[in-house]
Order: sequence, then C-alpha cells, then structure tokens
Amino acid sequence: MISETPPASPALHASPDIRVGTISSADAAPAGMTQLRIDFGPLVGTRRAGLRLGTQETPAVLVGARVCAVLDPGLSAAPGIGALPLAMPDLNGGLVLIRPDMSAQDGARPF
Repeated sequence: MISETPPASPALHASPDIRVGTISSADAAPAGMTQLRIDFGPLVGTRRAGLRLGTQETPAVLVGARVCAVLDPGLSAAPGIGALPLAMPDLNGGLVLIRPDMSAQDGARPF
C-alpha cells in the first residue's frame, strides 16, 4: 500500500524566513516581469527578486514601498534571486504585493 502522506522531515516543518524590506529599484523585464532590488537592512542586505505585477502596480510606483518577502537563496531557478515577495492575486489575474501598514525596521521578522 502506498501512503499519500510524505514522510516527516525537518525541511517540511522549517518556518520560512519572512522579512520586511524596502524596494530600492524596480525595472520592467521581458515577458511582463518586474525585477526588484529589496533592501532588508544591514544584517541581511539587498536581495534581488522578480515577479509579474498586476495592472494596479507599476515599477515606478514601487520604489520606496515596504514589502514582506521570503528569503532563501534556493527559491528560484533564476540565478541571483534571493527573495520571494509575498503577494496575493488581484481581480485581473495579476499580483498585489503584501505590504505592512505601519513602519517596521528593514529586516524585521513577523511573529
């Protein structure tokens, strides 16, 4: 009999490293993608990220925006990508970034 539940492993239970950061640059890229550089403060530094935005957000508007992102150098097959911004789908099939309402220090972790 084959079990549908994978065996337990520490990797399955590891909590993601979610941090707050400030977008320092946002540039349009091929295939509707946007390349971001996100500053996570002096302890983490600046990381690159890429995503497909919805129609409500443009690269120019994102510079200076605070976002939440998962840090993990192994997240993407694309070289140099070190963060995955957290987002939710909008009504048009694009993405809207998850942003803190209040100020938080760059590099801060939620709890």
